[in-house]
Formats: sequence, structure tokens, C-alpha cells
Amino acid sequence: MVLIEQKIPIEKLITYEVTGPSPHYMFFSGIHGDEGSICGLLDSALNHRPDSFPSSLKLLRANRPALKLNKRGVGDNKIIDANRYFNDGEKGDWIAREIKEVMVKHPEIEYVFSFHEETDKNGYQDKEGGGIETFERDPDSFYMYDAFNADESSVDEILPFYNSLISSLTENGFTLYTGYDDYTTDRNETVQLNPVVNGYCPQPSNRDNFIDGSFENWVIDQGIKRSFLFEIPHGLSIERKKEMIQIIFKKFIIPFLNQVYDLNFPDSKTFSF
Repeated sequence: MVLIEQKIPIEKLITYEVTGPSPHYMFFSGIHGDEGSICGLLDSALNHRPDSFPSSLKLLRANRPALKLNKRGVGDNKIIDANRYFNDGEKGDWIAREIKEVMVKHPEIEYVFSFHEETDKNGYQDKEGGGIETFERDPDSFYMYDAFNADESSVDEILPFYNSLISSLTENGFTLYTGYDDYTTDRNETVQLNPVVNGYCPQPSNRDNFIDGSFENWVIDQGIKRSFLFEIPHGLSIERKKEMIQIIFKKFIIPFLNQVYDLNFPDSKTFSF
């Protein structure tokens, strides 16, 4: 496998779009190369009405080399998942370092909305008598992460938006994942055994002995107010993925941004691709 030269200028590695002179919120996807279908769908959702999000940073194909190969990550001797290397300072994966440079250029960003695809067909839960056991994950099941600074924010602030979201999702035939996210015996895996209940996984920043190399948690350490990660089931059809993303925008993202910025974003009833 050919390595990408790290000396290539950033604009040839990371492509992103900024709307407005001072973007306050960010849309992020494509950090995992085997989750490429979500990138185009998110791009379509945001650009269908580009005037709807006038103060945003869009980094929708965060790991182009991996997306091109349809691999979770790239590397010479092993596959490196870039979304495990954001807490490594100047070390780790070059994609993570380049994304950090983008964030340094835009310190005014306050909120991050990330979109991933859940590719794991297994779910994980506690095993009677101890240990972890797997079970077959519902291919329609949704879940999300909510990362925040526990000294400044709480889960209670988000629940009204989340309850509206999951009500609409279930009404439209989707289910909610309950179990642990990502379990492996690999000692190098830093993101695993996060408990999800009815599709919701809060990530307060004051957890004891917590090590996480993901972008979504790293930005909280950098001062971002809140970071949301929406996991779209990989096995859904394109139309069903599009439907889920549309519900997320209508019931969560737009109402949330309207409230925190006291703005008049498009009526959630009319927002569509």
C-alpha cells in the first residue's frame, strides 16, 4: 500500500467549506473510509438549501485516502483508524493532525455535528455471570453520542431535543440501540464499551480514567461546547439513510441551533433534501 506523503500542503489533503465570516458550528463526516455513503447524503442535505446554515464549517470527507480505498483507515503495515489518534499530541495519524490544523484556524466553532455509519452487525451486552456477550444488532437501530463539558452543561439540556428525535424515528419504523458500543480485546482500542440506552450515549468530560482518541471527544477538551455524533446504520438503503438524516435535521439539529442562537432556521416541517 502506498503511503501518502505528509509534506503535501493541507489544502490537498483536507478539503472543507466555510460559510459566513465566523462559523459557529461544524458538520463532520467521512473520518472512517468504510462509511462513505453518508458523506454524499450529508453533502446533499446541507447544500439543498445552502442559505439555511449561514455560519458553518463543513468537513464532510475527512479522510479522503481511506474513503478512496473503502477502508476504515490507511497505513503501511497496518490499518490505522484516524479517529483514535486525536489525543496523541503531535504523534499519531497524519489525518488527525491535519484536522486539528483546520480546527485551530476556526476557534470560534462552538458545536460539532458528526455523522458516522455503524458497520458492526453485532451488539454487545453484559453476560450473565460476568464478561461481555454479543447479540445480533437490529439493522434499523439508531444511536448517538453526546459529548460535553460536565462543568458547564448537563444531559437535561439535550433531552427535550433527543426525545423529539427518537419519537419521530420510532414513528417512522426505526429502532433504538441499547447495549455497549464497540467491544474488542485489542489493547490499542480506546473507544469501546460505551453504554448506550435507548439510542443515547452521554459522554461527560469528567469521567474517571477515560481515554478516548476520537475527534468528537477531543474537541470538547479544546473548548467546544457540545459535540454530537449520529450513528446511521450502514445496512440501510440509501433512501432510508436519507430519511433518517432528514429526521435528525428536522427534529434535532435545526431546533437545537434555533434555540442556542435564537435564530430562525428553516421550518423543520419544510426542510428536505
